Amino acid sequence: MKTLKLKIFEVLSNITSIQNFEKWLYEEPKIINAVGSDDLIYDIMTIDYSDKNSFSELEKLAFDHYSYEEFLAFAIEKYCVKILNATKANTVFGLIYLINRFFNYKTEYALLWDFYELFDLIDLVEYGHMKEKSAIKSIKKIASGIVESFEQAIHLDEKVELLKAGHRIQHTTNDNARKWYKLWK
Repeated sequence: MKTLKLKIFEVLSNITSIQNFEKWLYEEPKIINAVGSDDLIYDIMTIDYSDKNSFSELEKLAFDHYSYEEFLAFAIEKYCVKILNATKANTVFGLIYLINRFFNYKTEYALLWDFYELFDLIDLVEYGHMKEKSAIKSIKKIASGIVESFEQAIHLDEKVELLKAGHRIQHTTNDNARKWYKLWK
């Protein structure tokens, strides 16, 4: 059931709260009607969402049935759309942080490395070596390109290829940034 998968992905990417998901789950007629005939739905319905481990249980069930790469593509695209709609720098920086929760140094996804590199822009702003507006403009430009790329990718394998290939960051490095990096050589 595609709707269920998308709702689970929204919870796992912190777009929807687990409480809102639980409410939707128990009110959705298609879900209620399928409880007896679908093991996944039954398992999801039996999770105690008031328990502190409910998120982990839902995550385990989800990745036993759905592709992690599909989830990752979903989450990054949704966060990039939120970045484009954000009006405050703290919101944009917070969304970059949320995307970077999926990063680890062993990742094969170049797109996650790209977002990891965006932390440099945030650091440059925090240390006063780059203007906040300039960083936000660069981040939004990158987010726009990523959203456009994901929208053009129709099949999951195309989206996974985007995750692996990345979106080469092509923001222009300003003089202050160059001075900052030279300082640490």
